[in-house]
Amino acid sequence: MIKKIVLNILTAILLLFLSITLILTLFNINIAAVSSNSMHPNIKKYDLVYIKTFDYSNRPLLEEGDIAFINAETPFIHRVINIRNVNNQVEYETKGDFNNASDGWILESRILGKYLFKIPFIGFFIIELEITFIL
Repeated sequence: MIKKIVLNILTAILLLFLSITLILTLFNINIAAVSSNSMHPNIKKYDLVYIKTFDYSNRPLLEEGDIAFINAETPFIHRVINIRNVNNQVEYETKGDFNNASDGWILESRILGKYLFKIPFIGFFIIELEITFIL
């Protein structure tokens, strides 16, 4: 009896999570699982982060202190620590909060989005158990 109640509660929570995530994708808000501790203590490994993805035709400027989702062989999330404009092209210097050195200068076109909020530990299921959400 208790197992059935717990299973029903977990199922309801999962359906609510999936429904909210699906609705958010309509507003260009997507999810990513964090696979390292480079942003510790603010964002930890296995956190599920919600990212406001940018439309290339209407790309807002990030500000120092914003957390950006960056396109790379393995996309990553780091904080903007400096901004410059070179030949009418915006570049961002980013760094993980836990890292000693910056990532160097990153072209604006490599910025996929801006961090909004996180859900702790849910990313474990995506990274370690390789569960894929198709939205």
